[in-house]
Amino acid sequence: MSKLSNDQKSIFLNELREASGSGDFIRMVLGKPKETDAKKVIIKSFESKGAIKFSTDFRYAQKSISKSSELERLIEFLNDNLGMTYLAATLFTNKADISFLVNKKGKHRLTRAKATESTQGAASSGRHNRQKDYLISPDTAYLRELGVSDKGGKVIPKMYGKFRQIAKFIEIVDHSITRDVLDLTKPLSVLDVGSGKGYLTFALYDYLSKAWAETVDVTGVDTKGDVVSLCNKVAKAVSFNHLEFKHQNVEGFTSDKIDMLVALHACDTATDEALFQGIKHDAKLIFCAPCCQHEVSSQLRATENDNPLLQHGLFIEKQADLITDVARTLLLESCGYMVKIVEFVSSEHSMKNTLIVAEKSATAMPEKRDEYLALKSQFGFNEQRLEVLLKEI
Repeated sequence: MSKLSNDQKSIFLNELREASGSGDFIRMVLGKPKETDAKKVIIKSFESKGAIKFSTDFRYAQKSISKSSELERLIEFLNDNLGMTYLAATLFTNKADISFLVNKKGKHRLTRAKATESTQGAASSGRHNRQKDYLISPDTAYLRELGVSDKGGKVIPKMYGKFRQIAKFIEIVDHSITRDVLDLTKPLSVLDVGSGKGYLTFALYDYLSKAWAETVDVTGVDTKGDVVSLCNKVAKAVSFNHLEFKHQNVEGFTSDKIDMLVALHACDTATDEALFQGIKHDAKLIFCAPCCQHEVSSQLRATENDNPLLQHGLFIEKQADLITDVARTLLLESCGYMVKIVEFVSSEHSMKNTLIVAEKSATAMPEKRDEYLALKSQFGFNEQRLEVLLKEI
C-alpha cells in the first residue's frame, strides 16, 4: 500500500480503521464518480471465519458487482480512488457521520456530523449482526423534531408505521438512483408536491445530501400554511440549509429545473398537476403515489355502459382508481418515461399503496398514446386531467 500523506484523506482513512477496530463501523458510501461507470459504491462489513471483512458493492446502470477484501486492501483501494475516481465518501459509524468531499477546484474537505445510523439492538457478541438495515436511522434530529422518535432516538410506538413508510420510500429512491439516471457530479433539484408535514421530504433531503452534499436543493410545496411554517422551522433547527417549504398550489410553482419530482398522496387531479410539472421540466425521476381519484369516476357514472365492471357504484369507484392510474402510466410512457408500479406500503396499513416510479428514457413512445385513446374508448370516459395539461406542451 502506498504511503498516506498527512492530509484530510489520511485522517478519513484512519477514522475507518478506528471504526472497524472498535466495532462502530456501519457502512460507507462512495459517490460523485468521475472516472468510472460505477455510479455508486456501497461498502459493508461481515464476519468470516472469525475475521472482519468488507464487501464492496459497485452499482452500475444495469447491474451490481460485489467484491470482498480485508481492511488493508480496502484502505488501499480508497487511498487510490478517493478524490480521483470518486469525489465524495461518507463513513457511517455509531459515533458520527464523517464525509470526505472534493469540490470542483480539487479542494478537499472533511466534515463530521452527528451519527444518523446505529447498530443499536445488535447482539452484544455480534457487532455486525444488526436488525433491519434501514437507510435512515430513527435517531436523527428531524425525526425527533417531527415527533416520529422520542428524545432517546427510538421510534414512538404509534409512529412506527410512519417510520416504516419513510424507510421504504428512501429504499425505493436509493434503488432507482443506482440505475444511472441522475448525474452525481451535477447539482440536483427536487420538488415535493403536497409535502404536508414533511416526513418524507426531510428524509429525502437527508438521504440525498449525503451523496450530493451542498449541491442538492429540495423544495416542498403545500396549500396548508401552518404545516409549511412548521416544516421551515424544523429545517432551520436541524440546519438543512437547502431545504425549503412554500405555501402555494403546484400550478403556480415556477422553476428553471426539476431533476426529481415527488408527489405522494396529492389529492385527485393535484397528482396530475404534479406529474405535468415533472414532464414539463423533463424530470429524470418521478415518484407518485396517487390518492383519491374522482374525475374519471364522475364520468363513468354519467355514461351508459354495458361493461359488468361498471354496473355497481362500489365497482365504479374501484375501477375508476385503476383506470386513472393506467391512464397516467400510458401518458407518462407516451412522453418518454419507463414506468414501474410498486407497492409503497403494505396493504394492511393503507389501501392507497400504489407508487408510480417513472424514469426518463431516451425516446418517446407515441404508440402508448394510441393505447390511452383505446382505454378511453373501452370505458367511455371523455378526458383525464393529465391529458388536458399535456396539450399545453
